[in-house]
Amino acid sequence: MIMSTPANLGQIEDMSMGEIALAVLKAKPLKMGQIVNISKGGLAFRYIDSEIEAGKSSELDILFAQTGFHLKQVSFKTVADYKAVSEFPFSSIVMRQQNVQFRAMRPYQASKLDYFIKNYTSK
Repeated sequence: MIMSTPANLGQIEDMSMGEIALAVLKAKPLKMGQIVNISKGGLAFRYIDSEIEAGKSSELDILFAQTGFHLKQVSFKTVADYKAVSEFPFSSIVMRQQNVQFRAMRPYQASKLDYFIKNYTSK
């Protein structure tokens, strides 16, 4: 769970878009989705399946608008990409989840990721 301030479960449902962390893959077309899990080794994010084949990408950005956090050009490899179970069974929107593993980071990237994990995630 990613949040700008500590929150209890009742508050999480009321999170605004500014409190949602995003992963942005530098592909054409751009692929962007909500981060649902993150660690020093990688992340998982959910995105809307556009049915348009995205080009291959090996870099992503991590954005957190609430705080202005932006980690650029993180090298990764895709571990899995699959249809996600919908929270809304009658929705016509198909969600997918992509799991990625981070490749070697520059020291400033690793430091910035550590900061993000320590300050904006809950266990």
